[in-house]
Amino acid sequence: DLKVGYIMGAGDDIPNVLQQIGMNVTLIPAEKAATENLSQFGTIVLGVRAYDTQKELVASNKKLLEFVSNGGTLIVQNNNSVGDFNSGHFTPYDANLSRARVSVEEAPVQILAPDNPIFHYPNEISQKEFDGWVQERGLYFMDKWDDHFKPLLSCHDPNEPDQKGGMLEAKYGKDCKRSHRAMMWRMKKRMTFCAVPAGLGSFSAFPALTRWAI
Repeated sequence: DLKVGYIMGAGDDIPNVLQQIGMNVTLIPAEKAATENLSQFGTIVLGVRAYDTQKELVASNKKLLEFVSNGGTLIVQNNNSVGDFNSGHFTPYDANLSRARVSVEEAPVQILAPDNPIFHYPNEISQKEFDGWVQERGLYFMDKWDDHFKPLLSCHDPNEPDQKGGMLEAKYGKDCKRSHRAMMWRMKKRMTFCAVPAGLGSFSAFPALTRWAI
């Protein structure tokens, strides 16, 4: 039984969605993250703009990275304060958050590593998960990252360069670390039982990987 810890950000309905697909979700107050026994969770999810709105998380970031290094999965959703995020060094390896965006909702998405297990287990993630976008294809992509990271997705507006900083992967800690930046937020905003369980469920339930995902 997957146990998920959720630290709210600016507010969203994701804890309810995760519960509806059978996950055991516990809300963790941000001010208790530093003292909470995180090892009881397989996955911890930070809500929308959590680093922007829950300043207690900044002081707890080292503990969250230790949780990842020891085998846990950390999913960090959208954050808008680019300067604060980059100066906070929240990622385990260097990665630079930008204001780059892909505005066209129907912009094609290329899966750069189609054989990667994250696209197949526990849910199949295919091109249909990128249909029906409601607002932009993505925004606040990473524009620079350490060589440890490898991009997994790519998309772009017409006549614009590729944005490959929406989903990155690197070895970290005991096994593998993923950094998911721009695409999951738009997938989540659809709030359908196709995209949300397939996306967040795959990140939170994949048992063989250690991930820091944004």
